[in-house]
Amino acid sequence: MKFEKIMQLWIMGLMFLLSVSAYADEEGGSEPQPEAESRTVLSDPEAKKNPVRINAEIRELIPAFLKLTSEEISSLDNAVSENNHDMIRRLGHRIAGACLCYGFGDMAAISRKIESAGQEKEDLQSVRSLVNELSSYMEHLDIVYESDG
Repeated sequence: MKFEKIMQLWIMGLMFLLSVSAYADEEGGSEPQPEAESRTVLSDPEAKKNPVRINAEIRELIPAFLKLTSEEISSLDNAVSENNHDMIRRLGHRIAGACLCYGFGDMAAISRKIESAGQEKEDLQSVRSLVNELSSYMEHLDIVYESDG
Protein backbone atom coordinates (compact mmCIF):
# COMPACT_ATOMS: atom_id res chain seq x y z
CA MET A 1 0.00 0.00 0.00
CA LYS A 2 2.77 2.45 0.85
CA PHE A 3 4.57 1.67 -2.42
CA GLU A 4 1.43 2.44 -4.42
CA LYS A 5 1.02 5.77 -2.63
CA ILE A 6 4.67 6.66 -3.22
CA MET A 7 4.36 5.83 -6.92
CA GLN A 8 1.16 7.85 -7.18
CA LEU A 9 2.85 10.87 -5.61
CA TRP A 10 5.89 10.43 -7.83
CA ILE A 11 3.72 10.33 -10.95
CA MET A 12 1.79 13.40 -9.81
CA GLY A 13 5.09 15.22 -9.27
CA LEU A 14 6.28 14.21 -12.72
CA MET A 15 3.03 15.41 -14.25
CA PHE A 16 3.43 18.72 -12.46
CA LEU A 17 6.94 19.14 -13.84
CA LEU A 18 5.74 18.32 -17.34
CA SER A 19 2.91 20.84 -17.09
CA VAL A 20 5.26 23.53 -15.74
CA SER A 21 7.69 22.77 -18.54
CA ALA A 22 4.91 23.05 -21.13
CA TYR A 23 3.79 26.35 -19.60
CA ALA A 24 7.36 27.69 -19.64
CA ASP A 25 7.70 26.74 -23.31
CA GLU A 26 4.47 28.58 -24.14
CA GLU A 27 5.56 31.67 -22.24
CA GLY A 28 9.01 31.72 -23.84
CA GLY A 29 7.58 31.78 -27.33
CA SER A 30 10.98 31.08 -28.88
CA GLU A 31 10.15 27.62 -30.14
CA PRO A 32 7.31 26.84 -32.53
CA GLN A 33 4.31 25.10 -31.04
CA PRO A 34 4.31 21.34 -31.72
CA GLU A 35 1.63 20.02 -33.99
CA ALA A 36 -1.28 18.24 -32.39
CA GLU A 37 -0.79 14.49 -32.30
CA SER A 38 -4.43 13.57 -31.77
CA ARG A 39 -7.63 14.72 -30.14
CA THR A 40 -10.03 13.28 -27.63
CA VAL A 41 -13.45 14.90 -27.54
CA LEU A 42 -15.53 14.02 -24.50
CA SER A 43 -18.74 15.81 -25.31
CA ASP A 44 -21.64 16.42 -27.63
CA PRO A 45 -20.37 17.76 -30.98
CA GLU A 46 -22.90 20.62 -30.82
CA ALA A 47 -21.74 21.84 -27.39
CA LYS A 48 -19.10 24.49 -26.73
CA LYS A 49 -15.65 22.93 -26.50
CA ASN A 50 -13.03 23.56 -23.84
CA PRO A 51 -9.70 22.92 -25.58
CA VAL A 52 -6.84 21.67 -23.41
CA ARG A 53 -3.33 20.89 -24.71
CA ILE A 54 -1.71 17.94 -22.98
CA ASN A 55 1.73 16.42 -23.49
CA ALA A 56 1.33 13.13 -25.36
CA GLU A 57 3.76 11.47 -22.93
CA ILE A 58 1.05 11.39 -20.27
CA ARG A 59 -1.76 10.29 -22.59
CA GLU A 60 -2.20 6.94 -20.83
CA LEU A 61 -2.75 8.65 -17.46
CA ILE A 62 -5.50 11.01 -18.58
CA PRO A 63 -8.46 8.55 -18.61
CA ALA A 64 -7.78 7.56 -14.99
CA PHE A 65 -7.34 11.23 -14.03
CA LEU A 66 -10.67 12.12 -15.65
CA LYS A 67 -12.44 9.19 -13.98
CA LEU A 68 -11.08 10.10 -10.53
CA THR A 69 -11.90 13.78 -11.03
CA SER A 70 -15.45 12.86 -11.99
CA GLU A 71 -15.71 10.82 -8.78
CA GLU A 72 -14.35 13.75 -6.77
CA ILE A 73 -16.99 16.03 -8.34
CA SER A 74 -19.66 13.55 -7.19
CA SER A 75 -18.16 13.73 -3.71
CA LEU A 76 -18.34 17.54 -3.94
CA ASP A 77 -22.05 17.26 -4.78
CA ASN A 78 -22.51 15.14 -1.67
CA ALA A 79 -20.53 17.58 0.48
CA VAL A 80 -22.74 20.46 -0.73
CA SER A 81 -25.88 18.43 0.02
CA GLU A 82 -24.52 17.71 3.50
CA ASN A 83 -23.56 21.37 4.10
CA ASN A 84 -20.00 20.20 4.79
CA HIS A 85 -17.82 23.25 4.10
CA ASP A 86 -14.65 21.57 5.35
CA MET A 87 -15.08 18.69 2.90
CA ILE A 88 -15.88 21.19 0.11
CA ARG A 89 -12.63 23.00 0.88
CA ARG A 90 -10.57 19.80 0.97
CA LEU A 91 -12.05 18.38 -2.23
CA GLY A 92 -11.64 21.70 -4.04
CA HIS A 93 -7.99 21.76 -2.97
CA ARG A 94 -7.40 18.15 -4.04
CA ILE A 95 -9.04 18.60 -7.43
CA ALA A 96 -7.16 21.86 -8.07
CA GLY A 97 -3.81 20.23 -7.31
CA ALA A 98 -4.49 17.23 -9.53
CA CYS A 99 -5.70 19.46 -12.37
CA LEU A 100 -2.52 21.53 -12.20
CA CYS A 101 -0.39 18.38 -12.24
CA TYR A 102 -2.02 17.14 -15.42
CA GLY A 103 -2.21 20.48 -17.23
CA PHE A 104 -5.89 21.35 -16.79
CA GLY A 105 -5.38 24.94 -15.65
CA ASP A 106 -8.93 26.21 -16.19
CA MET A 107 -10.38 23.32 -14.19
CA ALA A 108 -7.83 24.07 -11.45
CA ALA A 109 -8.97 27.71 -11.36
CA ILE A 110 -12.61 26.69 -10.87
CA SER A 111 -11.54 24.18 -8.20
CA ARG A 112 -9.61 26.87 -6.35
CA LYS A 113 -12.79 28.97 -6.26
CA ILE A 114 -14.58 25.94 -4.77
CA GLU A 115 -11.80 25.54 -2.21
CA SER A 116 -12.07 29.22 -1.27
CA ALA A 117 -15.87 29.01 -1.07
CA GLY A 118 -15.52 26.10 1.36
CA GLN A 119 -12.94 28.00 3.40
CA GLU A 120 -15.09 31.13 3.57
CA LYS A 121 -18.24 29.10 4.23
CA GLU A 122 -20.04 30.77 1.32
CA ASP A 123 -23.69 30.02 0.69
CA LEU A 124 -24.27 26.58 -0.74
CA GLN A 125 -26.07 27.89 -3.81
CA SER A 126 -22.87 29.65 -4.90
CA VAL A 127 -20.84 26.52 -4.20
CA ARG A 128 -23.32 24.37 -6.13
CA SER A 129 -23.02 26.77 -9.06
CA LEU A 130 -19.21 26.39 -9.06
CA VAL A 131 -19.47 22.60 -8.84
CA ASN A 132 -21.88 22.63 -11.80
CA GLU A 133 -19.47 24.89 -13.71
CA LEU A 134 -16.60 22.46 -13.08
CA SER A 135 -18.71 19.48 -14.08
CA SER A 136 -19.90 21.19 -17.26
CA TYR A 137 -16.37 22.25 -18.16
CA MET A 138 -15.17 18.69 -17.79
CA GLU A 139 -18.04 17.33 -19.91
CA HIS A 140 -17.03 19.62 -22.77
CA LEU A 141 -13.30 18.97 -22.82
CA ASP A 142 -11.51 18.86 -26.15
CA ILE A 143 -8.15 17.32 -25.30
CA VAL A 144 -5.34 17.83 -27.78
CA TYR A 145 -2.35 15.57 -27.22
CA GLU A 146 0.88 17.17 -28.41
CA SER A 147 4.25 15.60 -28.96
CA ASP A 148 7.52 17.31 -28.02
CA GLY A 149 8.99 17.15 -31.47
